[in-house]
Amino acid sequence: MDTQTVIIKDEAHLRAEISALLADGKHDDAISLTESVLGTPELQTISLSILAIINYQIGAIGTAIKLFENLEQRPDVSSDLGEILAVLHCQVGNATEALYYAKLSATTPRDQKLLALLGEGFPSFATAFASIRNKPLIGLAKMVLGDGRFDKALHLLEQHLSLQPWDVEALDLYAATLVQAGNPHKAIGMLRSVITIAGPTATIMSRLGQCLTIIGSFAEAQACHVAAIARAPTALPILCEAAADLRYVEGPGAQAADMVERLAAQTRAKAPKTIRPAPKITDKTRIRIGYLCSNVLPADQLAMIAAIARNHDRSRFSVVGFGSGEPEHTGNAWMRAAFDSWRDIGNLDEATLAALIRGEAIGILVEADGLKTSGRPGLFQRNAAALQVSWLNGPTLGALPGTYLKAVAGSAGQAGELALPMGRYCYTRPNEPLRPVGDKVLEAGQSVTFGATLEAPELSPHLALTWARILHAVPDSVLVLHSNSLFSDPSGVDRMINLFGNGGVAHRIEFIKTQDMTEFGAIVDVALMPFPASNPLAYGHLLQLGVPVVISTTAHEGNDLAAALAATPFGQDLIATNTESYVAVAQRWAMDADKRSAFRTQAPALLAQAPAFALKGFMAEWEGSLLAALDRLDA
Repeated sequence: MDTQTVIIKDEAHLRAEISALLADGKHDDAISLTESVLGTPELQTISLSILAIINYQIGAIGTAIKLFENLEQRPDVSSDLGEILAVLHCQVGNATEALYYAKLSATTPRDQKLLALLGEGFPSFATAFASIRNKPLIGLAKMVLGDGRFDKALHLLEQHLSLQPWDVEALDLYAATLVQAGNPHKAIGMLRSVITIAGPTATIMSRLGQCLTIIGSFAEAQACHVAAIARAPTALPILCEAAADLRYVEGPGAQAADMVERLAAQTRAKAPKTIRPAPKITDKTRIRIGYLCSNVLPADQLAMIAAIARNHDRSRFSVVGFGSGEPEHTGNAWMRAAFDSWRDIGNLDEATLAALIRGEAIGILVEADGLKTSGRPGLFQRNAAALQVSWLNGPTLGALPGTYLKAVAGSAGQAGELALPMGRYCYTRPNEPLRPVGDKVLEAGQSVTFGATLEAPELSPHLALTWARILHAVPDSVLVLHSNSLFSDPSGVDRMINLFGNGGVAHRIEFIKTQDMTEFGAIVDVALMPFPASNPLAYGHLLQLGVPVVISTTAHEGNDLAAALAATPFGQDLIATNTESYVAVAQRWAMDADKRSAFRTQAPALLAQAPAFALKGFMAEWEGSLLAALDRLDA
């Protein structure tokens, strides 16, 4: 429809034309037509009302509310306005404003001028009030984040913030979403603006510290964490995030130890006064095992968790998932058909969650999120299950109080640890067929290509100088980097150039934008796993493609991959225990073309026989380790 050819005669004519356009879903045409008559004085109020309706229908509910509220004092506004605002405030969780507008509208009959445009699907106030929820836009944003729809999540949060601009929870989640979308610098700018206008709250300072850690500004980050703790010294989420970021700080020192000590002390202080004994398992013929996975985790980790849950021996285990949202939501597509049952715990506190787990008769409770990031560091102190295991992403420094086992890689563990001979990760990719990259033999004069998938906080001065030593040890070699965050802002590029410039190798650093590990592996001769590493599964994939990976056991993720390779004949050839051996291992692989060629040919088949690289083998050892730990409780 060409809106330029429509000549609007009066308000009734405008409403009829708009009604037809909205019925056909032609929102752009409706906006164009409405804007064409905004300058007509007698049509201005209805035009603004229509723009508010269109914003509501396209999901901009905060904008719609603001537009409608600006029309309240106009004498010619539709008497539907009160009812509409009452419903809209219900839909954004604002009960006080909803009741105010409902009372106003109760004294005036509706003229149906605007309600007719909204259509039959627009609910009544009674229906909307009956289903009112607290901060529903934030809840929806969290759900779509699970599906990786960052733009949609940011839009929902922006609509919430248009109504509650200083809501700390929304501001914090908005910054976190920007980080996940690969834009930490924009998040830092937004947080600094909020601090300037509204003041430095503990939550905002903590989030600023996390964002600064992501871009590698560790000294600034630690200062922000200290400032956040000073404002909220007993807040467990603040202490959790500060301690979590210490994994990227070299030589933590007294301040780092103090943060971990504070976290443990506050966890103990907030424990229940009377702790119930752990429940007993009366029937071990079919044990109920529960997985806590309510945080937003990387897609490859979610796929791994789902594969493990799906492949439990159902004659021995019944599997329950505890996470956020309902299975039908698109953000939870990863877990469908993985669990026998699913419980939405997104809004539960520790005490309620512990009671739910007990009510589900869970015998083995596995924390996949990492208690440090879930806001529930004291959950295990409540003894919700007979055996409690912190599996992935556990506290990296120190240990939280409570009766649980922390999963570690290796054949022997200390008290309070669950030793996993194959490591904590299953590197098989059940939903992705393996495509080996094939033989890559260097021709005469061709340089060796090192490669790494790397994020900004992993790029420490020590790591950059270590990689520089490797490049110097292998003449004419280059290092290709795959990253989502290093190149998102010019300052990140400058930092990378400066760090590698300190080692005199900035001109030998290249980067690649592909997200496909197979394409990346095809150009890499030897992969260098950083320490620490935020994406250990990517390096397992490179190994399966036939790319040798140099591993340092100075980091937890390195220990995991080293344990996974222990069952292979070449495992020890890839493992380093310190900086000197890391450089030496990389140099040996780079200088031996025959060895690399043999690895590309043989490694995929040999890895398939190792438990960590074959789902069936991993499940046998995982279940065996859990059952053995359960038996030791009864010994």
